[in-house]
Amino acid sequence: MAGPWAFNFYWSLFKTFRFTRKALPNLELRFEAFNVFNHTNFTGIDANSADSNFGQVTSAYAARTMQFGAKFHF
Repeated sequence: MAGPWAFNFYWSLFKTFRFTRKALPNLELRFEAFNVFNHTNFTGIDANSADSNFGQVTSAYAARTMQFGAKFHF
């Protein structure tokens, strides 16, 4: 059974800071965002014919999510 289509746009930004001319040690900072435009993505259609919500979409996936991170390589 076909359901509503999903629109997801992910975005990430990485920056690496080097403390010496060698490859290591360094610090990596990152920012990531999922569902950047905060578009509503609905879950599938209720396919249970015995249910009162048959044929309806009653919920949605998570909204925009953002995360920050740091990684130190040595």
